[in-house]
Amino acid sequence: MGGSFSIESVNAPLLLALLPDHIHISASAGRATRFGRLIELLSEECVANYPGKELIIQRLLETLLMEGLRWDIIGNNPASAGLLNGLRDPAIARVLRAIHEDVRTRWTLANLAGIAGMSRSAFAVRFHEILGCAPIE
Repeated sequence: MGGSFSIESVNAPLLLALLPDHIHISASAGRATRFGRLIELLSEECVANYPGKELIIQRLLETLLMEGLRWDIIGNNPASAGLLNGLRDPAIARVLRAIHEDVRTRWTLANLAGIAGMSRSAFAVRFHEILGCAPIE
């Protein structure tokens, strides 16, 4: 199974830089999991001719993408720096949620450090180690 997603060109460089280069879920590992059940639902919907088919396929594909992205997080596999790794860290995850909930805020290092419950310098170092970019990026 394969596919692709479109990302607005203005957001693509940052998003792609924060995601892993690849995610591999072997058929044997994914078959009996939520991932496998989503694939079964998607396959059923593709061959059915029910009203709302396209909408359901779109939502299942989005859910499949999210399940694939969090695959390593749930399995507690070590991850390299990036967005997914940031979601593993409770303090950094709080900051990422806050940013995504209000993207128009003019965030400062002090604001973000406060959300994380850390000093500005400690937060900046931890953010960079975990996400691979500076908070301002």
